[in-house]
Amino acid sequence: MIKTKPDLVLYGPERMHAINDEEIERFKKVSEERAKSPIKVRMIQTKKGSPDGIRVIEYQKGEIYDLPASLAEVFLREGWAKKIQEVKK
Repeated sequence: MIKTKPDLVLYGPERMHAINDEEIERFKKVSEERAKSPIKVRMIQTKKGSPDGIRVIEYQKGEIYDLPASLAEVFLREGWAKKIQEVKK
């Protein structure tokens, strides 16, 4: 039997549900991996975002930033930034 923690709820466009300990650990692992792998982007629009869930920063149009993967993915998906391909030597 899997123990659930009913006070932990995922909010999404489709549904809400309690998550179990295994899902919590998987989420932590994915979050830690993403935090270690920044993505380089060039901003297409000036937008505000939080790289760490605490500070809010204004990212300026035309500038290049190394962003945490979770924030970069939002900017890329919304079309507010383009990914910069790094040339490996």
